[in-house]
This record gives sequence, C-alpha cells and structure tokens, in this order.
Amino acid sequence: MQKVKSTMVTETILSDDNERRFLIHKTWDSKLPSLAIIMLNPTPSESVTIDHTTLYILNNCVELGFGSVSILNLFSTINNACETVTDKENLEMIDRVAEKADTLVYAPGTGKASNKSFQQREEEVLKVLIRHESKLKCIYDPIGNFPMHPLCPRVHHWTLKPTSVKSLLAKRPCSKQTQEEN
Repeated sequence: MQKVKSTMVTETILSDDNERRFLIHKTWDSKLPSLAIIMLNPTPSESVTIDHTTLYILNNCVELGFGSVSILNLFSTINNACETVTDKENLEMIDRVAEKADTLVYAPGTGKASNKSFQQREEEVLKVLIRHESKLKCIYDPIGNFPMHPLCPRVHHWTLKPTSVKSLLAKRPCSKQTQEEN
C-alpha cells in the first residue's frame, strides 16, 4: 500500500474591486510543461472552488502531461461576457502569460462568434497572439471543428492541434463577407 500526497498551488489575480479576474494559475508539478488557455469570460470561482470548466481543464492538462495551467479570458469582467470591449490590463496579462507558457490554447468556443463586441475583442487578442503563434493550439472535436470550448461535451477529452491566427480569423462569421469586400 502507498500513500500519495499532492499539493496544488493556486494564484488568482483580480481587480481591486473583485469585478474582474485576469488570471487563475494552478501548479501541481513545476517540472512539467505549462499550458495557458484563453476562453471567453471568467466565472466567480477563485482559489479554492472549482467550476466545471476548470475541472475539465485540470483533468485534460494532467492527462496530456502538463504540470500547470494559466486560465485567461478574452473578457475579464466576471459573468458578463462581451461587456467590456477594450481592456488593456487583461490584454497585457494575456501577452505576459502567453510569453511564459509552453503551450497556448485558444478556446473561447463559438457561441458568441456573431456578437460584434466579441469580434472586436477577439481581433485585439489575436493580434497579440501573433507573437506567440508557434505555440498556439486549439481544442478540436472528433470531426475537426475548432476552436472548441472545454465545456463542449464532444471535447471532454482534448485533441490539441496547432493552429494559426489566420485560420482563427477565417472561422469568423464576418470573415467571408470581409474577404469578398476586399
């Protein structure tokens, strides 16, 4: 019989008024590679509580051999997706964390893809991610759809594939119209 002990260290960075969350970083094995994931908007969960999205992220990170995860979002306002369009502090956090991560996963899902605020914010974030494109990946479903959100039932076990900012921009509903206009 063996006794196994483990420790997970969690760091959460919030705004002074606790209305915005910029980062949750969880480490369980600092010797293993790190993953950063960018989704849509944060939930109220913080250091100790774990929502379903964070649970799926942690399980997949462990399964794929990562030792830490940084959870970021396009929008930093808690529970208000697409509420704040320009968010310089959040954009700077995304850039700093993406620089340090071994793997960067873009996973906001497609539920807000036709929302103008989402499109504007996505464009701002993707411009930053061009610098980190060599480590950029998406979660794909079994039939090749991407970028999937970790809560999508078809991707509870992740398939990560390299992607480019250009391919992410091409997935946007307005891209075809924009390409035709040019």
